[in-house]
Amino acid sequence: MKPAVDRLEKKLSGEVTIIRLDVMSDIGNDLKNEYEVPVIPTFIFFEKGKEATRIHRVPTYEELIRLSP
Repeated sequence: MKPAVDRLEKKLSGEVTIIRLDVMSDIGNDLKNEYEVPVIPTFIFFEKGKEATRIHRVPTYEELIRLSP
């Protein structure tokens, strides 16, 4: 999973922001609860500050590209 996300981050540098959270940290756990994340990994895509899409599994690189703005 990490290589695909790293690749996406490099390809879309300046166009998207990718945030990775450690759900075992206090802030990560708080955000997991705030966004009601039931399973790890979960990818949440936002567009203009609103949630657009959510995936509860490891997506392929192609899916990440298709779902990114």
